[in-house]
Amino acid sequence: MNSTKYLGNIVIPLSLILLGYSLSNLRIKNLTKGFIYSIARFLIGVLSALIVIYLFEISGPKAGVILIMSTMPVALLNYIFTVQIEKDTTTVAGLVVVSTFSTLICLPFLLNFLLIYFN
Repeated sequence: MNSTKYLGNIVIPLSLILLGYSLSNLRIKNLTKGFIYSIARFLIGVLSALIVIYLFEISGPKAGVILIMSTMPVALLNYIFTVQIEKDTTTVAGLVVVSTFSTLICLPFLLNFLLIYFN
């Protein structure tokens, strides 16, 4: 059981090291793609969350949670899966980085929107 626990604890640092290695090969072209995909993912997330909220008539904190969760950045696991299937890893690495920074910028505005409309 201890061996399994130790292996599980090392997964996150190893994935961050893997992402860091890929970021060293990152080019502006990949950041541009990542920026476009990040904006598209954010808009699709907001739109799908609003559709679910209004379709199921959800209000209050539940609506806020749905909206915030649908706009979270791209997970690091997407990058790991891309490495496993040997596709364009630098574009996905750029998407992870750009979506994380764009979420940091957009989240205060999203929270302001939530407090105004779903309070």
